[in-house]
Amino acid sequence: MTGTVASPPPWSPSERTAAGIAPVPYKRATIVEGVRSVSGLLRALRYLVFLPGMWGLLLATLLREFILSPSAFLSRKPRPRRPEDVPLPAESAAGLAGLMHEQLDVGGGVKLHAASFGRQPDKPLLLLLHGFPECWYSWRRVMADFRNDFEVVALDTRGCGWSDKPEGISSYTPERLSADVAAVVSALGRTRCTLVGHDWGGAVAWVAAGRYPGLVERLVVLAAPHWLLYKRNLTGRQMAASSYFLTFQMPILPELAFTHHDAKLLSDIWLRPGPGAPRRPGALTAGDVEVYKAALLQPGTPTASLNYYRALLAGDLGLLPFHREVDRALRRQLDMPVLVVWGEKDNALLTSNLIGLAEVAPKSEIHILSNCSHWIQSDQPEELRRVLADWLADNPLAQQGQGERS
Repeated sequence: MTGTVASPPPWSPSERTAAGIAPVPYKRATIVEGVRSVSGLLRALRYLVFLPGMWGLLLATLLREFILSPSAFLSRKPRPRRPEDVPLPAESAAGLAGLMHEQLDVGGGVKLHAASFGRQPDKPLLLLLHGFPECWYSWRRVMADFRNDFEVVALDTRGCGWSDKPEGISSYTPERLSADVAAVVSALGRTRCTLVGHDWGGAVAWVAAGRYPGLVERLVVLAAPHWLLYKRNLTGRQMAASSYFLTFQMPILPELAFTHHDAKLLSDIWLRPGPGAPRRPGALTAGDVEVYKAALLQPGTPTASLNYYRALLAGDLGLLPFHREVDRALRRQLDMPVLVVWGEKDNALLTSNLIGLAEVAPKSEIHILSNCSHWIQSDQPEELRRVLADWLADNPLAQQGQGERS
């Protein structure tokens, strides 16, 4: 298959979703019936026409930075190559006492870095997927808050931080990223989990929940649209807010934008006032940003993490195949409980992305946090803890407290 997804195949009424999981009935979400999985080049012209100007602006900005300080432009501080050697700020380290790091084999010669407090078979699994340009550390407060009741595992998703970075844009398609979720759960000796994702991690979580519904018992998504609802609800305002998506399609220059002057852009995003910055003063410290810089500046990470955007757009344009299982997953009406949390002041992903969510996930609950940016875990950690704790209590597992192992 190249370029398009053929007319929907005659899906069977039930399917086996992952090893050790009972068949789950399949029901389509009618609200996305008319949404094309693959837009194609002609339909994409509405935003491709902006590419030359956006790329020209990025090039001009980088040239200016280089001219102002050529010696510092490519400078980088030496940073640890092992995650356990990265110093954590004292406040975070206290809540993460006993933290362990490991590499989980997800197949195909790829291993993913996971941070946890070790195997705890008597507790249910809470699996955490970060967004861009973050790493496992974005879940530091959630890990500390829920470690007593769950086996909490925070990943560096493929291509990010201290995880492996397979070559090529096609290694970062939604099919590969969602398959990693099932492989991680299996590598942990489990058959099911409560899956939590933010930003790109949330986008992957939507696919994984539709592809492996018996494996994902509960789904929590922070500031991440369901891809077909995003396309259905797309407005001019959202297109403008997502313009960075197109900027990232250019080779080399986006990598330089994030890495020049020792990844100065991360400090600019999180430590300086601006439309995309956290709303709460002190939401992130310089020490926090140092951890993120250590992750982003690992060899290969800038290109691999940006390949998420490149692979998704290539699939939408028909330049990469859009996997049938992903198409089917995104058209599934989800039967598990779903919690969606959004920041009222998110300037990258607007709340209009939530229109029609109840038809994709009838058991969904939406919380929009006031005066909160895209960086929910850092901006509103206490409110997120409260919302998440209440929702988990209101939606208990069938065998709560029994960490089912295969």
